[in-house]
Amino acid sequence: MTPNHTCSIEVLNHDHSYGKAWRARETAFALAKGTLEESYVVLHAYCEALKIENPRTVFEIELEESKYFKYVFMVLGASLRGFKSCRPVIIIDGTHLKGKYKGTIIVGVAIDGNNQLYPLAYAIVDSENDRALKWFMTNLKAAIGECPNLVFISDRGQSIANVIDIVFLNSYHELCTFHLKRNVENYFKDKVVRKLFHDAYRAYRESEFKRHWVQIVNYKNGSLATYLEDASIQWWARCYQFGNRYDNMTSNISKCFNAITKEVRVLPATSLLEYIRGMLQGWSHERRTMWSNSTSTHLVYAEEIMSLECEKARRCRVNPIDYYRFHVKDGGIDGIALTLENVVTSNCSVWRFRVRMLLLQLERAILIHLLYAADCIVM
Repeated sequence: MTPNHTCSIEVLNHDHSYGKAWRARETAFALAKGTLEESYVVLHAYCEALKIENPRTVFEIELEESKYFKYVFMVLGASLRGFKSCRPVIIIDGTHLKGKYKGTIIVGVAIDGNNQLYPLAYAIVDSENDRALKWFMTNLKAAIGECPNLVFISDRGQSIANVIDIVFLNSYHELCTFHLKRNVENYFKDKVVRKLFHDAYRAYRESEFKRHWVQIVNYKNGSLATYLEDASIQWWARCYQFGNRYDNMTSNISKCFNAITKEVRVLPATSLLEYIRGMLQGWSHERRTMWSNSTSTHLVYAEEIMSLECEKARRCRVNPIDYYRFHVKDGGIDGIALTLENVVTSNCSVWRFRVRMLLLQLERAILIHLLYAADCIVM
């Protein structure tokens, strides 16, 4: 039988000291989630249980002097299998823990085919220093192996740049343009530089970028240009990027994950990792249920893009050249006329992502033109 707990008004109105209230809070927290010390003790057992229940899970623990906790790294087996179907882009970011022993949780987040958040790897470390980041990236590479054309996106931290060059030799590193834009604005104390930088990094073509770069060079005797050159233009400018970042110009998606875990970052290490595991399990179930009941052959994200491009295609002017080539004019592309043949055979790296969108739009425009012509012939 459950005891009937009662509390008088006199007890509630009693003026308790802050220290007593804090100790009561800590006791209640320990009873519900366990103590921080106990969490580190059961971490090894949790690791083995996770590997048994989730095949191919990678769980590594680093100790100092063979007895003191230092780092922990986790990638779920299901996440590894799903990553093969994601875009080869990993966004790295870290955020502070709120518990007694502080620390930092580093996350590696990918994006799935439906343009949704896909958390991949996590590590609890002391801080975002060279040693901790190298340990994280080394374990990440051991988990995912060699990925062709892999791109990492992060803020402008020298530590992460150095580690990527050492561990992932065949990958590319790009900067989060949102962080760089904010740094530029704070450094120059002028909102004008925000638009100058925004127009430059979003340019698809070198000719367009150079027009904006002239304005940047003329700003305060070239001080802004020097600042941006120090950040390596190929790391932030879309038209000069080495790898294909699939239009992911910022690390905002990793910030979304950090926001989701904001309230639980006070939990002990084991409880925090278990919360993340449970959250991913729930997401996987929801997405699996949604797609199993879907009647469409395309993802929601793809359907939205195709619908938008079809609307744009209706505004294009299509002039046949012969049976296989068409001259498509779209005023939205600076009045430049493109042929379908040129778009298909183009090897220009500047258009690596944009060409896909243009091709989809041009194909729809040509299809609409042919269908209209067929209707006219029938009539």
